[in-house]
Amino acid sequence: MKQFFISLVLMLYTVITVQAQVPDIFNYQGVARNAAGVAYANKDILVKVNIRNVNSGGPVIFSETRAVTTNSFGLFNLPIGGFGGTNVTGAISTIDWHDNKKYLETEISIDGEPFTSLGISQILSAPYAFSSSIAKSLVLPFSKTVNSNNPWGLLNIQNDNTHITTIAINGVSVGGKGISGRSETGYGVQGTAADGVGVYATASTATGKAIYARNFTGEMALEIDGKLKIAGGNTNPGTGKILTSDGQGNATWQENTKIAFRASGLNGNVTQSILPYTATKINFFEDARYNIGSAYNASTSTFVVPVTGIYHLNAQVAWLNNELGGQMRLKLLRAGNYSDLAFTSLIKTGGSALEHSLAVDIRLQQGDQVWVEVFQDLGTPRHIMTDGFRTWFAGHLIVRD
Repeated sequence: MKQFFISLVLMLYTVITVQAQVPDIFNYQGVARNAAGVAYANKDILVKVNIRNVNSGGPVIFSETRAVTTNSFGLFNLPIGGFGGTNVTGAISTIDWHDNKKYLETEISIDGEPFTSLGISQILSAPYAFSSSIAKSLVLPFSKTVNSNNPWGLLNIQNDNTHITTIAINGVSVGGKGISGRSETGYGVQGTAADGVGVYATASTATGKAIYARNFTGEMALEIDGKLKIAGGNTNPGTGKILTSDGQGNATWQENTKIAFRASGLNGNVTQSILPYTATKINFFEDARYNIGSAYNASTSTFVVPVTGIYHLNAQVAWLNNELGGQMRLKLLRAGNYSDLAFTSLIKTGGSALEHSLAVDIRLQQGDQVWVEVFQDLGTPRHIMTDGFRTWFAGHLIVRD
């Protein structure tokens, strides 16, 4: 039985189908003849095919054996990868036809004789249907250099779904970069959205970065033309807050540093009676136009410090009677302890009314409470004028810690 040879022809063609998926099959056709060139007509034979990777001696990535019957001309057909193969190793569906060269080896057995190799030849074109299937899913890694000034770039993907969560391109990396863009003179990554999000990036770990932009020249790494919204994480956004950073550049929303107030005149627009030998808090009226940050509490006539920093504070009172003695004090309550921030002695200056004032620049801590009080020692009640041009308590933040 060693006196035979076989003529083999490989036919590769597109499988026409209405199925949603491409069948993992391609047809192989050959003619079996003996050494004298006589066809093995209507003969039962065994055909074994091996697909080798890289070169003719490369590893076998797929193999199968099939029992076939030749026709009257010795012709037979094999549906490689189809139903009915035996001794199958590997899978047609897992072969990457774009990765390395592929070689087909054919072996044949007649009348129970051992398999005899009929040679190995390179598959010069991958089966069309397989190639189309792989192209549909994009073979990775992919790298290509093109010289083009197309305004849509080298890769343009549009998703016409109108839902707000629709995504055109999604990049996920376990340990590296989800999407990386680099451009010599233009834009590395550009995203445009009508109602959704142009570029949307997420990081799933505490050390990950959703978006990282770097300019190796030390110049601008990120430019934003339009509105900017920063929310979530530890930023705690809120009305009137400002964005600040620590020494490492970590940004957070903090209470507005534009803190200022002016309490002009007295509550109820009536004079306030000051008893002798008693420290009395002045009931300044809140002027809402100047209470920026709402730090001054009119119901308690107290400034409650919203953030730690250096503040400028000043106060003035005008007396109906100019014959006074005693002090005006700027008082502080911190962690349950009372102290004086500043004070001034009340002395006569002449005229129909006596005005006394004080001012101080001082560092205050968040939560401190500050107010103005007076002390008079003339033995009878005296009165503070309600005139807002002559009686006030004001302050503002100079610099925040």
